[in-house]
Amino acid sequence: MPQTLRTQDKILTTPAKTIFAGATASLLTQPFEVLKTNMINSPSLYFKDLHSKIIKGGWGQYMRGGTLAVVRQGYGFAIYTSMISQLNRHLDEYTNLSKYSKYSVAAFFGKMTAIFFEAPLTLLKTRMEVVSSSNIKQEIKYILKNPREEMLKGLKATIVREGIFSLIHYNTYRFLKDDVLKSTYGI
Repeated sequence: MPQTLRTQDKILTTPAKTIFAGATASLLTQPFEVLKTNMINSPSLYFKDLHSKIIKGGWGQYMRGGTLAVVRQGYGFAIYTSMISQLNRHLDEYTNLSKYSKYSVAAFFGKMTAIFFEAPLTLLKTRMEVVSSSNIKQEIKYILKNPREEMLKGLKATIVREGIFSLIHYNTYRFLKDDVLKSTYGI
């Protein structure tokens, strides 16, 4: 098979795989996300009380915002991994950064780009998880009444947390992949 065909296949399959991986992880962890969000929103409730309250609403209550979470994580992860790949290639070509400096720059800017696209869905998903009596149309109307204020809620904390997380996560991944597994096991 010619190299160009493999490259084209990789270009087409890599985003599909990353979207699927992000969406699957999000779907499987959505009940925990709903519990976490409600615990933050109602700190006086104990876990078992919150769990009982949500159980009364049925499985649908656990999955409130689930579709938004799957979409957000799916395309957010695809954006993040695509940006890392492209930035690593350009940083290799145009800079003399050490590999971990390069990985840090790629991971940070990849995550910041993904956050830019994920933020509206994150806000909507969180509102759906917390306001159990509403629907998606009501929440969109609520957000659009004061979009700037609503969109900026928690954004600074998200940027700091996700920026630091991506630096640690991607450098650890590359260290294990490049330095530990490759040198120790030839993988």
